[in-house]
Amino acid sequence: MFYFYFNTQILKPAGNRIISASGDGTVKIWRLDTGDCRESFNHHKGSVYAAMLKDDILVTAGKDKRILVYDLNSSRIKTKLIGQ
Repeated sequence: MFYFYFNTQILKPAGNRIISASGDGTVKIWRLDTGDCRESFNHHKGSVYAAMLKDDILVTAGKDKRILVYDLNSSRIKTKLIGQ
């Protein structure tokens, strides 16, 4: 049986974006004005526990003990921090 759970959502102050982070390792950025998914990232192995959006930088932390820093201008991972 598959259970999906929603871990976190964060509203960017004074913006029109919201982040969703889920148990399947997916992080999505949604537009509040249209409800459309702007971007989707699937780089964590397991649940994503936290996500933060500041300007065009997205930071995520997951069960896989990794913190990923994304540059949203290029939609690429800028930095990977791996825990022990």
